[in-house]
Amino acid sequence: MVQLSFEVYDNFPACEPTLQRLAQRLQHPNPFLQPEWLNLWWEYFGAGKSLYIMVCRHNGEAIGYAPFYRIYRSALGLHEYYLLGDGYSSYLDLACPQGYEDTFLSALFLHFQNLSSGAIVQFRDINNRFSYFYQALENAWKQKLNNGMCFNLYSCPLVTFAGNWDEFYKNRHGSKARKNLRRKIERLTQTLGSFCFRRVTDPGELDYLLPHLERMHGERFTKTVNIVLKGQKLLLLRSALSKMLNDNLYLFVSELDNCPISFLIGFKMGATFIAFIMAFDPAFSLLALGHVQLIRIMEAINQEGYTVFDFSKGDAEYKRYWSNAETTSHMFRFGFQLSRPGQMYYRLLNGTLEALVYLRHQGYNRTIKHWLARLRQGDLLRKEASAVKIEELKDQVGVTRPEDYPEWSYRIIRGLSPEVRSAIIKCVIKTETSQLRVDHRPQQRTVTLIPPTGAEGYRIRY
Repeated sequence: MVQLSFEVYDNFPACEPTLQRLAQRLQHPNPFLQPEWLNLWWEYFGAGKSLYIMVCRHNGEAIGYAPFYRIYRSALGLHEYYLLGDGYSSYLDLACPQGYEDTFLSALFLHFQNLSSGAIVQFRDINNRFSYFYQALENAWKQKLNNGMCFNLYSCPLVTFAGNWDEFYKNRHGSKARKNLRRKIERLTQTLGSFCFRRVTDPGELDYLLPHLERMHGERFTKTVNIVLKGQKLLLLRSALSKMLNDNLYLFVSELDNCPISFLIGFKMGATFIAFIMAFDPAFSLLALGHVQLIRIMEAINQEGYTVFDFSKGDAEYKRYWSNAETTSHMFRFGFQLSRPGQMYYRLLNGTLEALVYLRHQGYNRTIKHWLARLRQGDLLRKEASAVKIEELKDQVGVTRPEDYPEWSYRIIRGLSPEVRSAIIKCVIKTETSQLRVDHRPQQRTVTLIPPTGAEGYRIRY
């Protein structure tokens, strides 16, 4: 039987050269297991935690690693162990040569069993398709080793491309749905202004783009709680983009009149593209901008040779609209050498998570997030939306010299609220002309769309 041992490191500089060599040798495709990501995650989320990186050795040679951090619960006399990246990575895993997973996990469990204090070890976001250790962890749970528990956290829809993009698109959606989306694309790209979809390859653009992306993401999720671009998470992502752009990390942006209106940040995982964070300007919901963006991105990554487009962890209606397959993400938790208080705490953790998982599967988490957002904002959304008034105007809206006003551009109204922008965009589409002039009077809180002679115009009051 293969004998494995572990060497524990409590700082990155001491083990980083070994991790880099192992990552290069093992060629594990998971970007969230790479030393660059682990180091960045620890830099921004390591406060109050102790690093516990375990390098696995066979006959003295390093063959794999298990990147943990731990928190000491002094009142219970135990440590809790979590994988680095816990909570802000799509899929987590351990690293070892393929075929060694069961042996590696057995040696790992023996290590925790022999510690002088109790231990609760958590493996979150272990995916049944993308995490190499899923089967070994599931086997350990089914064998009831070390009080093991398993929780089915959520479904993760994905798209598999059997052929090229055109074949997938025709097979996934009927002609009526494709025609409807094509009409929205034409309005977006031909009526509203100068439209551009591109992949960002120059890190020098990040200082300009990221504030726009943060604001857009906040507007997109105003009605719910979503903090993936807040605080330390935003700082981590900014640093990751500056260091990993064009390697494991991609950034796609759609722009209208040079204003970002949608974006997607994604990771490369072998032949799989992981859509990590995606958002669009909610003012364009009428034009299904989220779906338009996905069409462009999936077509682009399919042409680059990717065979899977993964929507990352979690379920949503828009993901189901495109997906033709799914995976599931799980949490495994094990307890070692627990005292009586430690056992009670362990049961409390498991019972709490079991209840949360049940609520998520029943859809209650979305309702809770919605009401939390409403309470946080004092119901401002409803009041602001009801204040938007649209007035139809005849005969060139009484303007004798329309050339005195600037030509229509989305840039003119970008600073207004999403609800006002949405109403204006709706009116621009109704005019069916690209020769609009705009009279924006902030003090009077009006935007007047001035069409060519003989056409109807609109005045939007907000």
